[in-house]
Amino acid sequence: MRECVDFYRYWGTEKITNKKFRKSPLEVKFLYYYRILHGLEVCGKSKKSLTYKYYAKKYKMIKERSHISISYSTQIGEGFYIGHTGRVIINSDSILGNPSFDLFVKLITMFDVSVDQFIHADGGARSSSCRKHIDVLLNSMNEKELVVIEATAEGIKKARETEVPE
Repeated sequence: MRECVDFYRYWGTEKITNKKFRKSPLEVKFLYYYRILHGLEVCGKSKKSLTYKYYAKKYKMIKERSHISISYSTQIGEGFYIGHTGRVIINSDSILGNPSFDLFVKLITMFDVSVDQFIHADGGARSSSCRKHIDVLLNSMNEKELVVIEATAEGIKKARETEVPE
């Protein structure tokens, strides 16, 4: 029985039998041996050990047969999927999969982007440009100014409720 998170995208389970592994596409075998070699690198396994040499040889054979060129020092997150056969070349400095939440927060802060429109797509589509502008202005105010704005909005709402219809 072999385990690899990448199998889930291909087979619907993280564990597959050796028979199913032998019938797997080259991309699946490539990712399996990539994961093992990458793990050995991270754990500091000696490149002279028999385990390392065995998996390095398997990796090289699959790499040549599949025409996939991804260095085992490349960082690839869980569930990586190569959805086609043919040549794939990825720079060893690349980081693929599992985007960092910290990076996401840095980017939205750096570019001053409101993610509400993406998270709540249906509500964001109904917002007018005036409402969006007010939201931007509110975000730039301090606590005292927000208290004044809140009281003003409450006053307008109360005045509207007490209006006599014509």
